[in-house]
Formats: sequence, structure tokens, C-alpha cells
Amino acid sequence: MFLASHANKELRGYKLCISFALLSLILVQVVNCILAVEPAYSMFQRSGALITVFGVLAEFYSSRLQSVLYGTSEIDVAALEYVKAQPKWFKYRLQIAHTVVVVGTLIWGFGDLPFK
Repeated sequence: MFLASHANKELRGYKLCISFALLSLILVQVVNCILAVEPAYSMFQRSGALITVFGVLAEFYSSRLQSVLYGTSEIDVAALEYVKAQPKWFKYRLQIAHTVVVVGTLIWGFGDLPFK
């Protein structure tokens, strides 16, 4: 019971970070359209910083989840059952977080180039 509640807490943090990473790309553009403070390419480039931060946080939650599930050297039946009950994307969670960090970094560094 404790394992499942602790793992669910880490998984919830992971999902929240991935969601915020994807939403930040949209929200920054919407806010910029309403306020018209900066050129569109500048705000797109700045949204890459937010995507990168949320991607790094997702990696953090993913590694904490990994240590909760596989932290002991003993085979834990509860951990195996928890992993089996998760959706198909669950085993790719760390790769998804890495991809979000890489994409966010590329947008942050080169996000103005498509607009020039």
C-alpha cells in the first residue's frame, strides 16, 4: 500500500511537469498575442527555457519513481504488480523526459531562426 501511494505521488509529479512543459509553449504565445510585448519569435524562444525546466523536473520525478520501485536489491512483488498495472507509455517515461529537455533546449537556443 505504501509503495503504491508513494509511487503514485512521484508519477503525478512527473505527469504534471510534462503537461506544464507542453502547455508553456502554448500559454507563452497566447499571453504574447494578448499583450503584444515582444516579437513572436522572441517569446517562442523564451518558452524553450520553460520547457527545459519542466523537462528537467520530469527527469527528477522519473528518477525518484525509479528509486521507489527498484531501490532495494530484493525483488518486490508489489513493485512488479504496480509496473504491470501502468499504461504502455510508462516504460518510456525517462526517454520522454529526455526528449522534452532536448526539444526545449533546441527551442531555447535556436527558436528565433525559423522566424528570420
